[in-house]
Amino acid sequence: LNPYTGKPLNMGVSFTITKDNVKINAFTGQVTIAIRGEKRFEVQGAPWLDESDSFYLADLEIVEDRAEIMSQEQKEEAKRLSSEIPSLVEQWLEQVFQSGKSDVDGMRERMNSIGPMPDT
Repeated sequence: LNPYTGKPLNMGVSFTITKDNVKINAFTGQVTIAIRGEKRFEVQGAPWLDESDSFYLADLEIVEDRAEIMSQEQKEEAKRLSSEIPSLVEQWLEQVFQSGKSDVDGMRERMNSIGPMPDT
């Protein structure tokens, strides 16, 4: 749900949940799901609650191959921002290590689950 409006978002990604990507902490009962987005989609029309009022249903359009419409200025800004990502990730990693929130092995596992940095 959109945290500002409380309504369902109109864009998202599909993903697969299997027993291999769901982990349950035996001590706390906390459930962690590690997933990777598969296909981008947009909601077509208004979503509706299912019969049990527990989740939304919607008609979707897969849009993963659609080019985004951006002005030249927006493209340049996106390229500029994307070039900053590697140094920002390095800063973040340093801050995580300095704070003691994770060790090298824990962060290596997280970074491997995210995948390689895209080419610019």
